[in-house]
Amino acid sequence: MGGEKQVTTMVLKVDLQCCKCYKKVKKILCKIPQIHDQVYDEKNGRVTIKVVCCSPEKIKEKIICKGGDTIKTVEIIVPEKPKGFFDK
Repeated sequence: MGGEKQVTTMVLKVDLQCCKCYKKVKKILCKIPQIHDQVYDEKNGRVTIKVVCCSPEKIKEKIICKGGDTIKTVEIIVPEKPKGFFDK
């Protein structure tokens, strides 16, 4: 019944200049076990995360729900499928 786990990249837009917002985002992301890598880009106000689960939409909703106004947007990056030998 369970779906196949996949690695999904997400980009969160957050105000990382604000100390409280930075701490809140870090705390939220650390509490979600499906999130593996966190890369903070303070200059552009982005956090790039890798999510390992079968339903990235549920994780996105969870982050938005817990983050409230702190999280501006959560974008799921859809990986491009590599072209095979026979693809043109």
